[in-house]
Amino acid sequence: MVNLIHISIPFFLLLLALESWFNARRRYDWYELKDTFSSLAMGIGNVLVGFLDKG
Repeated sequence: MVNLIHISIPFFLLLLALESWFNARRRYDWYELKDTFSSLAMGIGNVLVGFLDKG
């Protein structure tokens, strides 16, 4: 069975990079580096919990 989370990881990273680039280019204050780390930590935590749950 295909795990959609694993398939979506490259798209998630691409969108994260695009958001950062767009924010830097337009000089908006929508995006901070701590938001990136928070999003990545939540995603990694989700994958790890799923991995530990299934063994």
